[in-house]
Amino acid sequence: MGPQVLNPGAYAFSPYAVPTAATAVAVLVLSAMVLLREQGSRVSWLFFLTTLTICIWLFSFSWMYCATDERVALWWAKAAYLGVPFIPTAIYHFTVAVLGVERTQQRFVRLSWIV
Repeated sequence: MGPQVLNPGAYAFSPYAVPTAATAVAVLVLSAMVLLREQGSRVSWLFFLTTLTICIWLFSFSWMYCATDERVALWWAKAAYLGVPFIPTAIYHFTVAVLGVERTQQRFVRLSWIV
């Protein structure tokens, strides 16, 4: 399956891919701006991690929408779910850090990443 995913002939433009790709790029640019503005603080890195999981999901769906072969589309659909399970965990970790209760919630944060 690997070589087919890398084959440009397995893809064609799809208007359905535009919104997800544009959103993924916008979210990634926003997170890079926050990371630079906040000079790499812990909270900004956690925000970047949160947006990265969202970008994995959205970019994978964009490629899935462009795939002309159903096996390639299925591969991208499965790849999208590498990011999805980590979205709530990353948001929880980011929220705990922003609220300043990371020390008291440390056990739950670690458990959420493990599960």
